Amino acid sequence: MTLHGQDIRIRRDAWESKLRSSKRLYPRRLLAMAENPRVHFVAVSDDIRKTAVEYGIPDERITVCYIGIDLSRFKFSGSPIAERRRRILFVGRLVEKKGAEFLIRAFARVAKRISDAELAILGGGPLADSLQALAAELGVRVEFPGSVDRAEVSRQLERARIFCLPSITATNGDAEGFGMVVLEAQACGLPVVTSARGATTEGIVHGRTGFAFPERDVGSLSEHLCTLLLDDALATSMSQAAIPHVADHFDIRDCTRKLEQLYDRLST
Repeated sequence: MTLHGQDIRIRRDAWESKLRSSKRLYPRRLLAMAENPRVHFVAVSDDIRKTAVEYGIPDERITVCYIGIDLSRFKFSGSPIAERRRRILFVGRLVEKKGAEFLIRAFARVAKRISDAELAILGGGPLADSLQALAAELGVRVEFPGSVDRAEVSRQLERARIFCLPSITATNGDAEGFGMVVLEAQACGLPVVTSARGATTEGIVHGRTGFAFPERDVGSLSEHLCTLLLDDALATSMSQAAIPHVADHFDIRDCTRKLEQLYDRLST
């Protein structure tokens, strides 16, 4: 059984409060499976593994296997980071755990220091209206193109200077399992600024391919964004380091091979 994030992050009481849904039984069924010695669990990050252990799943029956990304789809466009506009990009569902609110608040501080800074928030979701209202309230121009297809995401990655994923732990306990878009952005040569659990310690190399910051810390986020928008040399070095980092650790072909080897070992 593979654990991706929501399935193990959401608190038991949040599942069990769904009185009219069969999902309320999920924690009980999951722990019943964990008691079966024939069941093995795959965690998509070490952070997910730690959460699973806290949940009650035996550590010795959990293996970490990264999902990886297709490097033929996500690659550097050739446009140098230092020559791009001072553009920050977010891609994701507009839901609580993605933390877009904190990016907008941080961008309001960035815009006061860097007049030509830009922010594009790609994606749709239940918080779209409230996030647009927040941008208007703070007096900052933020692009909200809504949900877009993969081709448009690729075009946006080619235009941006920084990718930001300011994820938080939601009120029901849900949080990022890893944040695959962090890998996709780095494969395209973008420095990443993130607070996403898993991504901060496993997806990026802090200070080398991007910056990690604590959840909801608007001050730290705004400082990291300003640093990368203003320091061409640092942005360039992070861009150059990000590409081989992803290729060395998160090539989907290597990750799939390791997963297949695990299946073979467990089935014999």
